[in-house]
Amino acid sequence: MEDSANHIAARARIIISDLVPDGKTMVELERPGETVIAVHPDHISPELAREWNAHLAHAVRSGRWLRAETPPDQPRGHPES
Repeated sequence: MEDSANHIAARARIIISDLVPDGKTMVELERPGETVIAVHPDHISPELAREWNAHLAHAVRSGRWLRAETPPDQPRGHPES
């Protein structure tokens, strides 16, 4: 689904990963049509990740989770940490 403001329905999920860099609690990974939030295992329980994933799946199905896609010719910012 896409609207005129380049918002698309996108899958969103949380994963638990040892690959999150030292000094970070989480990192966001964006792929076409998908947002993945990787959280270091010291900072989230499997139960919380499952609950968040159920919440995010509902938000996507109900149209409450839309992602604004940045056109490829525009620079993308990164949050400061």
